[in-house]
Amino acid sequence: MRTVFALAGVLSLVSFGPTVAATASAQPAPLSAEQRRVANDVADGRSGRSERSYVVSNEWAHRLFFPHIEGLGGAMVGVGADQAYTMAAVARSELLFAVDYDPVIAATHRLYGVLVPDAATPDALVASFEREAEAAAVARIEERLGADAAPVVRVYRRYRQRLLVYLRNVQRYRFGRTWLSDAELYAHVRALHAGGRVIARTADITGPPTLEAIGAASRALGVPVRVVYLSNVEMFVANRPQLVTNMRALNTDARAVLLRTAYSPQLR
Repeated sequence: MRTVFALAGVLSLVSFGPTVAATASAQPAPLSAEQRRVANDVADGRSGRSERSYVVSNEWAHRLFFPHIEGLGGAMVGVGADQAYTMAAVARSELLFAVDYDPVIAATHRLYGVLVPDAATPDALVASFEREAEAAAVARIEERLGADAAPVVRVYRRYRQRLLVYLRNVQRYRFGRTWLSDAELYAHVRALHAGGRVIARTADITGPPTLEAIGAASRALGVPVRVVYLSNVEMFVANRPQLVTNMRALNTDARAVLLRTAYSPQLR
């Protein structure tokens, strides 16, 4: 697996391995009922509560990864919230396994899973976070998720205004493409959500069973893991041997890349 390292928010990159040429392809079709069963057999792992839930990203230099992931295909495994959507769309990933220790992040992905398929454009999605859209959005969440709606509704109501401001910034980002600034990238993310191809789980990446189960699911579906995005999470884990074991359990191939970020206030 190649490693690509970027300083979040700054123009600095170290890469190991060649860049990848872009390839054009149609949007992925919805998963079949059996494929959905296999993908959704991935279980939640150990969860925790962070002092701060990162429902919005504090990293703005993901464009530095693009030459190394563009058109890779396969599956993506990523931590955090919507920043994974930009990378999955650039890579044209067929599956996105979104994992995070904070259950609020899994609920945020499920929120997008309701709102994104119904929004034909980025403008329509951003508008669903306006104050006047709140009642309709909550009704859609409750209708779509039924008994599982409560944590997603809580995330929407608590973070609606913050997400509105943040998503506007993502849409207007001036330094590269994002899933909300590029119509093609948005269409890919929308197809992933609409097709049941975004699987959000609460999991500690240093514990069982989630990453092992992702490896098994991607193997059963015949979709190798090609992009692994850790942000800087491994800097905060104590059980690094288990992290190594879990990473080895992923169904990667020779084209796979590992993406890491780090923060440097001196280089902003």
